[in-house]
Amino acid sequence: MGALIRKLFLTIPLLLLTSCAIPMEDCTPYEFGTFEYRECQAGNGSKAFQFQLGMEMYVIGEFDTARKLFEQSAERISPTMSIYQPPIGNESYGTIHRFDNPNAHPGNNAARYMLSRMYTLGQGVTVNERRAERYREDAGGVLVRVMEKEDHFEITYGQDPNNITSIRGLDGKELEDEQRRRVLEQMLALGIMETGRFLIQKRTGDEI
Repeated sequence: MGALIRKLFLTIPLLLLTSCAIPMEDCTPYEFGTFEYRECQAGNGSKAFQFQLGMEMYVIGEFDTARKLFEQSAERISPTMSIYQPPIGNESYGTIHRFDNPNAHPGNNAARYMLSRMYTLGQGVTVNERRAERYREDAGGVLVRVMEKEDHFEITYGQDPNNITSIRGLDGKELEDEQRRRVLEQMLALGIMETGRFLIQKRTGDEI
C-alpha cells in the first residue's frame, strides 16, 4: 500500500507540472506577426516574444512595461524541479525527489543587456550601476542595437565581436585585424553567433 501511495503522490504532481508546458491561451485566432499574436505568445511564457514585446514597449518609452517583460525574458528556469514527499506509513522523515524540468530555459541574453542599459541610463528605474553591471555580465557579450528609420525601428542583437579576442586560420596562425573582422561578419550573417534581427513598425494614435 505504501508503494502505491508513493507512486500516486509522485505521479499526480508530475502531471500537474508538465501540464504547465501547455499554453494558457490559444494564440491561433491571432494573425501571425501582429501585436496581439506577440502579446499572446509572451503571456504564454515565450522568452523570445517577451523580449520582442519588451522592445516594442521600450522604443515608445513605456519603460516600466518594457522592464517587466525584459525581466520575464531574462529569468532562468531551472533544468530540475523538486517535489517533497511527506513521510508515508511508519516513515519518520520525508523525501525530496528531483526531476528534469521540461520548461527549462537559460534566459534571454538580449533582454539582460537591455536591463543593464536601463539601469545604467535610469530609464524608468533609479540608476543602479551595480545591478547594471550584473546584467551586463550575465548577458555574455550580447549587445542590442536600435536604429530608427523613417517608419520603423530596426532591432539587431548579437555577440559583441570585441569580446572575441582570438581567431585563428586553418594554419593555426592568428588572423590579422581585417581578416578577423570579415570572419566575424560572416559568422554573424550565418547565425553561428547568437544573433537576430527584427523590425518594429512605428505606431500612431491608439494602436497599442
